[in-house]
Amino acid sequence: MRVRMIRPAYWTDADLHTRLTADQREFYIGLWMLADDGGYVSWDVERVGAELYPYRSPGWRRTRLPLWIDALANHVRILECGHHLIVPNLPKYQN
Repeated sequence: MRVRMIRPAYWTDADLHTRLTADQREFYIGLWMLADDGGYVSWDVERVGAELYPYRSPGWRRTRLPLWIDALANHVRILECGHHLIVPNLPKYQN
């Protein structure tokens, strides 16, 4: 069983907290949960959206999640690689 924890440095990361919205930061944490041990997430907006936001409408998920992916990619928090997303630093911080 994988356990993902939020490191204390997350809360003091000025770039993260000044450049991304609270919704984008929550989505980023959700991607950690979905990522495999190598930091890879299969990017399917319907599946990821349903897993992270089961009480939101499909239209809401299709509209917001791609925008949040772009925001995270612009700040090098994730990498887009075709049909996958990569959380580059996730393997470094896993025990």
